[in-house]
Amino acid sequence: SFELDEARQAESPPPWLSDRGIMAPLIVEYDRHMDEMTEQLQKYQEMMTDVRLKLEKVVEENERLHTELRQSIEKQLHTLPVISVAEDSTVEGSAIIKNLQEQVQLSEQERTQAMELWQSTAQELDRLQQFYQRTISDGRLHNAQRQQLKDQLVQFQQHSYKLQAANQKLESTNQQLLKTVTEQSAEMEELHCQLR
Repeated sequence: SFELDEARQAESPPPWLSDRGIMAPLIVEYDRHMDEMTEQLQKYQEMMTDVRLKLEKVVEENERLHTELRQSIEKQLHTLPVISVAEDSTVEGSAIIKNLQEQVQLSEQERTQAMELWQSTAQELDRLQQFYQRTISDGRLHNAQRQQLKDQLVQFQQHSYKLQAANQKLESTNQQLLKTVTEQSAEMEELHCQLR
């Protein structure tokens, strides 16, 4: 009876292992999730490429504007007449100096803003690259888990087939045993009758 109990327990695996109707939706949902993750990854890669191109354009524009401003200021400095010490205190000279100082301040502010924009864009690019790396590693992990689940499913199905074959063999052996016992019982009855 102990062996029969073990055989009965082995015969009834969990339903999600033996019923393909339960396992198939899990695999389908897993595949759907992997497809969504792949689409998101492609979108992020496109966004990263766009951000990189925009960043390069901003840097080039910043360098061009900086060069133009420097050339403009240099031209203005070269066109300034040489002012003697007595004329330096005039209103016109101080206005030119004030104008140049304002241009230098504006140039410095633009440079600072461009640097801040460049830093924020670089940080965003780093964040997207980290997200991309995480997504790639998650995708690999999911693929490995998916393959492991498929392998387990195949193993469980093979084990289930083996158990079913063993169960059928055990039933046929049991039937032969019952037949033999019945025959021996009949033979013993006959021998009892003859003995009487």
